[in-house]
Amino acid sequence: MQRKKTANILLVVFTISSLFFSGCAFFQSKSQPQNFKLTIMHMNDTHSHLEPTNTTLKFEGVQTYADLGGFAKVASKIKEVRKSRPDSLLLHAGDAVQGSFYFTKYSGQPEYEMLSMLKVDAMEPGNHEFDRGPGFLADVSKYIDFSIVSSNIDASGDEKLKKIIKPYVIKEVAGQKIGIFGLITPETAVNSNPGKILKFGDEKQAAERTVKELEKAGVNKIVAITHLGYNQDIELAKAVSGIDVIVGGHSHTLLGDFSAVGLNSEGAYPTAITNKAGEKVFIVQSWEWAKAVGVVDVEFDDSGHAVKASGSANIILADNFKQKDKDGKKVDVSPETKASILKQIEENPSIEILADDPEAVAKLAPYKAGVEAMQKLVVVKIAEPLLHIRKPGKHSSGADLPGGSQVAPVICESMLWKANKSSLKAQIAILNGGGIRMDIPEGDLTVAGVNELLPFQNKLILLELTGKEVKTAIETGLADADGSGGGFTYVAGMRYSADSSKPAWQRLVKAEYKNDSGKWILLNDSAKYRIITNSYLSGGGNGYDVFKNSKGYRYDTGFSDAEAFMEYAKQADTIHRPIDTEVTMR
Repeated sequence: MQRKKTANILLVVFTISSLFFSGCAFFQSKSQPQNFKLTIMHMNDTHSHLEPTNTTLKFEGVQTYADLGGFAKVASKIKEVRKSRPDSLLLHAGDAVQGSFYFTKYSGQPEYEMLSMLKVDAMEPGNHEFDRGPGFLADVSKYIDFSIVSSNIDASGDEKLKKIIKPYVIKEVAGQKIGIFGLITPETAVNSNPGKILKFGDEKQAAERTVKELEKAGVNKIVAITHLGYNQDIELAKAVSGIDVIVGGHSHTLLGDFSAVGLNSEGAYPTAITNKAGEKVFIVQSWEWAKAVGVVDVEFDDSGHAVKASGSANIILADNFKQKDKDGKKVDVSPETKASILKQIEENPSIEILADDPEAVAKLAPYKAGVEAMQKLVVVKIAEPLLHIRKPGKHSSGADLPGGSQVAPVICESMLWKANKSSLKAQIAILNGGGIRMDIPEGDLTVAGVNELLPFQNKLILLELTGKEVKTAIETGLADADGSGGGFTYVAGMRYSADSSKPAWQRLVKAEYKNDSGKWILLNDSAKYRIITNSYLSGGGNGYDVFKNSKGYRYDTGFSDAEAFMEYAKQADTIHRPIDTEVTMR
């Protein structure tokens, strides 16, 4: 009996002990803080590209032409993410406008209406939001149903803009406060047209001030939307404590590994930086032209620090692909090749094919119809035929063109005109002969004709080069004259002479530029010059590695070559054949 009693006592003690310790474990696990998870979708530098952009990718090493992005597919992606991850934000890092005929015709209305339809939470204006003066944002604000944030724009002198542009906004997601503030490049003061009233402050000082304000308001999860550029974002992350995530723009940077489809990126997605306080900062950017939607999943600890982040810039495609046949003509790929391409896409988590979102298609339809009608509009009268040839020689009509193309110098002049109309102080324009696709016949040149003339949607890029680098660029074009001549150099704001009998890279005889007084001055090897060229050449196209590798100032204007030419042509009223191409070959 005693043994049974003892056993019962031991059983009770054991049971109480078990309950006690399991209870402790229960209360301990219940009180342990859980990391907060936030999804941030983001876009930048969409530049009025509401329609898909035809871009070259590589599948199994073969150049393939594919339609990327467009707002109808972007809308599908955003809705897909929101369905699976409702605790999310959608941010835009600036330059929503300037770069397609949608902006030319509608002055920003469809761009901002589409962003509002996508339910953007906040946007940092880019420098191109000020190209049409400080009143532009006020004019389009009626189409904007989201927050505009920028902590280093002082709009206190402008009654309308100070109501529109706020330093930051606080969003609540799943019961958590997220502070979102913006930063714009201070160079906006000189590379756009913001007027004299708006002031653009130092980005690091503004960031430090704003982070303190947000922390004082009890916000410990802070996201910066910046229009500064990828390298500047890295410096910002290192220098300023308290920022958890930087959603960037301005440099049109592709992050992540896309080598499988022949695309070069500049860093990891996200790029993780340790700031001066030893905390992690995650930097993301999503390329350009609505070709991709960035999706980053961020974990915050109970102190509000971002401790983990993962995701990708998701490139969105249509399901139509072309490759060149043996005659160099672009044709639809065979069913077998398409099946192989689709398999490669399916195996790549950062690339996907999406259908158009019906709501976005319907929203865009009337604007699309207007742009298509616009294609029939006359831009300018052409006084006499302008013949195009890639390099000096005989035109297909039999005409001798010892100075080369009669079209290219006019295009170069339009590039230089557009750059300087935008206060960029360019001195020289450089263009490749292969960037132009046709003669310009006498008579009326329409918008559609301009698109046929300049079909590649190249952007204008401003570079600062030494005189020696400019000469190397010209030698590059002269060397290419041995082949197809697609890289042959045409210019405005300068002139050069060359000897074709000499070996490649030794052909340039003389190179001069026109100074502010209109005098021709020899290029100085060590002096610096501001060059406007196209994005194809600036990226090393046609062998122009001197542009690609240049270490001087580089600025993506966001203007397309076709857009620049149209503006130039309209103010010219009538275009005549150039008297001199500024190219002398012997």
